[in-house]
Amino acid sequence: MRDPQHGLGAHLVGIAALTLLLLWPALWWGGPTIYFDSGSYYEAGGEAMNFILDRSGLAELLASGGASAAGPGSGGVAEAPAGVGSGVRSVPYSVYVNLSIRLFGPAGAVVPMALITAWLLWILLAPIRPVPRFGAGSLVVMASTAPFYAAQIMPDIQASWLIAAPLVVMLRGGAPGRALAWALGIAAMAAVLVHYSHIPLAMATGGTLSLWFAMRRRWRAALLVHAPLAAALAINVAISVVIAGVGSTDAPPASRPEAQEDAPTISLAPGRLPVLLARLLEDGPALRFLSETCPENGFAICEVYDRFPESSTAALWGPDSIRNRATPDQMRRISEQEMALALKVLARDPLGQFGASAANTAEQLLRFGLEDLRFAHFRQIGPDEIEIEPVQAPPGMFETVERVQIGALSLAALGLVFFVLYVPGARGPITLLVIGLLANAFVCGALSAPAGRYQGRVIWMAVATALALTGRFPGWWRVGNGPLRSGAARL
Repeated sequence: MRDPQHGLGAHLVGIAALTLLLLWPALWWGGPTIYFDSGSYYEAGGEAMNFILDRSGLAELLASGGASAAGPGSGGVAEAPAGVGSGVRSVPYSVYVNLSIRLFGPAGAVVPMALITAWLLWILLAPIRPVPRFGAGSLVVMASTAPFYAAQIMPDIQASWLIAAPLVVMLRGGAPGRALAWALGIAAMAAVLVHYSHIPLAMATGGTLSLWFAMRRRWRAALLVHAPLAAALAINVAISVVIAGVGSTDAPPASRPEAQEDAPTISLAPGRLPVLLARLLEDGPALRFLSETCPENGFAICEVYDRFPESSTAALWGPDSIRNRATPDQMRRISEQEMALALKVLARDPLGQFGASAANTAEQLLRFGLEDLRFAHFRQIGPDEIEIEPVQAPPGMFETVERVQIGALSLAALGLVFFVLYVPGARGPITLLVIGLLANAFVCGALSAPAGRYQGRVIWMAVATALALTGRFPGWWRVGNGPLRSGAARL
């Protein structure tokens, strides 16, 4: 229930203040933090916008002095830009980054994401009264690396939304109210759209919440939980249909026999990088399989290499990377064949691949540092070109923040163990949290490559969950009664 002594204004002020706290690295530096390829989202978004203008006919309307505002190719047959057709992780996020930076500067790309994160943290900590709730939220923010991901031009902080949103529903007894349920669903859908690794994460956390509802015989709610994921996948399929309809610049002519076989297909993750293939190569079993069976096995990757890269970094980002060597049509077929190749490798060497995947998952679970992040200077050159100069953090800055977070996580872990042992109502939310953290570690570690930013973007949810559960005990900081039994607390 809402605190009668504090109106909506107190909550809005609290959320705004938490947003500023989440952005403290950007406020301190004067701009967002970055990952080494943050600029690729801006550039791919610009290419996508050119493509949209061309396909819609708006480029011709916007042309000035005979030159199209959309760039080369306007007025002719639109071709899927390279960034859209192959190698971009998320078309919606790329367009969002491009438009927000062009309209509002680099800060425009991170402020809305930080605001949504602050809102989710605020409602997760209900029913604590606004002033102590802000204190609890500030503790979560300042005792974690979350601000560096909230202030980063990358689709990372959104992964935490896929843990926070179902936690809010569960902590409110599965009855968040219609308006809040819609808002949480939209946030979850957006989180899925911004990065393809969020699809399996949403399946894990959404599936856990769905099972929680099913155990209570709330069948309709158990089904509705999957609506945000289904909507996001439908949007991805629509994007892939547009890309497939245009086709690659080197796609086989319709008159060729192989044209129908090689025709672009719809996808739940259009234009994605072959990160799973890169991971399999570094693990070893796939490298041995391809070296021994190419080119007879029929996989498109055999057309690209005689000698395969032996690390995921080299395969994805090196000068001899798959993206640099393959044609757009080969990139499409390589991505489409990833799962079939993974199954072949698994069947050939199951113990080797399972062992490598388990080791990568364990490494990712415990790796949540800031070593991948940088501060930066930005210079917009054009609608699809930006210059980003990375800058190292001051000596000791990241290490200090990481040590503080380890201390906070240690205390949170003790608190969560206490709740599991002595508060039965807390076991469901804690199970969801653990499944979310494990799923994120598996998706990013076993299917991509372990990196500090992957687990760092979600690990702070352990501290937030511990404080949220603590706030549901009776006390002066609470509003109402029945903390974990009724789950009826509102904003």
